[in-house]
Amino acid sequence: AATHHFTPFALPLADLPDAALLPEGSRMPFARNPLFVGREDDLRALAAAFMQGGAGTSAQIAAATGVGGIGKTQLAVEFVHRYGPFFPGGVFWLSFAASAGVAGEVAACGGPAGLNLPAFADLAQPDQVARVRHLWQEPNPSLLVFDNCEDEALLAEWRPSSGGSRVLITTRRAQWDDALGITACALGVLARAESLALLLRFRPDLPTGDPSLDAIAVELGDLPLALHLA
Repeated sequence: AATHHFTPFALPLADLPDAALLPEGSRMPFARNPLFVGREDDLRALAAAFMQGGAGTSAQIAAATGVGGIGKTQLAVEFVHRYGPFFPGGVFWLSFAASAGVAGEVAACGGPAGLNLPAFADLAQPDQVARVRHLWQEPNPSLLVFDNCEDEALLAEWRPSSGGSRVLITTRRAQWDDALGITACALGVLARAESLALLLRFRPDLPTGDPSLDAIAVELGDLPLALHLA
């Protein structure tokens, strides 16, 4: 795979980048979803959010917000596989669904499934966490994904306080404290054409104009998770 030499402040917007291998040391447990459709404008909005203001003194945060089932996590997965290669410090995916588990998620980023730091297993977890967080505060840009992050205090505690990292959160929460500096990108339901394209991924045997597809999309309100389950 070609080596990218861009920084997060020069992410391509006009043309979405193709999916590519992530930088060595990344921790990304999810493969790209072959059924993902549309959302080009949302992907560009997230990329643009990370280019605002240049290399500031604190990590910039973009939030993919919306109701359950709208496709926030799937959008983040697609963003990682398309834009992650432009973050030379690596991509690190963490579940924020349970506050008690965040320290373990951070520590795992330094282990064999992530940076694979030397002598890392010999450290106590607090020291593992401190080492990973120190790396995230270096100038070399990393992309941190905090999936299912709903708590302002938890975000404030774990986001890098300086350096080149950028943080992408997925959340149902629409309003955040302005002091956190979050750029929110609210997700809507799929456009009807995207809903039909998603259904055709499951039923390629049906003709594109089959009226039953449109009827299903109408019934389910173009909600991605509902369309997927249906």
